[in-house]
Amino acid sequence: MSVRSRLKDRSGSSAGYFEGIKRRGAVLVALLMFSALAALPVTAAPTQKTYTPTMSPACVAPSSNPRFSLTLTNTMPPGGQSFGSVNIGVPSNFGNPDTFTFSFANPSTSKNWSATYVSTSRTLELRSATSSDGIAPQGSVTLAFNSTTPALAAPYTWQIMVKQSNDFRGNNNQFFLTSGASMPVTTVGSCNASPTAEGVSKTTDEDTATSITLTGHDAETCELTFSIVAGPSHGALGTVSNNACSAGPNT
Repeated sequence: MSVRSRLKDRSGSSAGYFEGIKRRGAVLVALLMFSALAALPVTAAPTQKTYTPTMSPACVAPSSNPRFSLTLTNTMPPGGQSFGSVNIGVPSNFGNPDTFTFSFANPSTSKNWSATYVSTSRTLELRSATSSDGIAPQGSVTLAFNSTTPALAAPYTWQIMVKQSNDFRGNNNQFFLTSGASMPVTTVGSCNASPTAEGVSKTTDEDTATSITLTGHDAETCELTFSIVAGPSHGALGTVSNNACSAGPNT
């Protein structure tokens, strides 16, 4: 065998040896990379800010003046962000909203919000006074307002934007999205919307009875009659007469 052929044999044997080293080295590098990736900290994806809108009545008569009730519920889990500002796009041909009243539920029933209608953009702006007045997860804000309906019978959609900050500024990641619910739709047409009772409070001296006037609203402006569905937790209510009843301590 020539020298050249012996070198070739040795070269071939060495090539296989180095190839084995390269393969084992590749496996070792892959294992080291996997270990490094496994050691990296895992960051949880941010929870989407969500809310649910509901509005009543769903059906109103044309050219009427119903009292609407819009409830916005923060559907984030406990520990999530609160929302503090809302812009509501009023459907075309509806009258300017007015006569605003707010109510709140869970966890607090006492908050400071304001409502302003901007006619140039047809936007109803709801703002909390401070960040502490925001609507926390599982809480809700309800706005009641009047607005005349158009003469044209059709479904009309309200456009709602909810934001975390209480002045509607800030970046886009402060927006809340609806949690599977669509924008509220009000149908204007031939319908008989249910009347709504309005909340009322009265203050009186201890052990002294007082009279409460019951109020409500009907979209078709029908005459309303009242009845007591359930009594108060403390005290007692008398019978209803001329849309009023007495309220006093337990006897």
